[in-house]
Amino acid sequence: MDIIKYLQTKHDIELNKQQKEAVLTVDGAILLLAVPGSGKTTVMIARIQMKYFQGYEMNVVAKSV
Repeated sequence: MDIIKYLQTKHDIELNKQQKEAVLTVDGAILLLAVPGSGKTTVMIARIQMKYFQGYEMNVVAKSV
């Protein structure tokens, strides 16, 4: 299942364009700069979840997030 659809259907989470881009960028690090309450934590959780769904081992995910 597509991670974006999964977040929408299972957790009622809607991501904006920039958040989707951050979640779908799986190679390399990302820098999240935003105002309080803008969804940074949600993006990080979704990014971890996506890597998990793609079969990354959790110790690799922890180093790359």
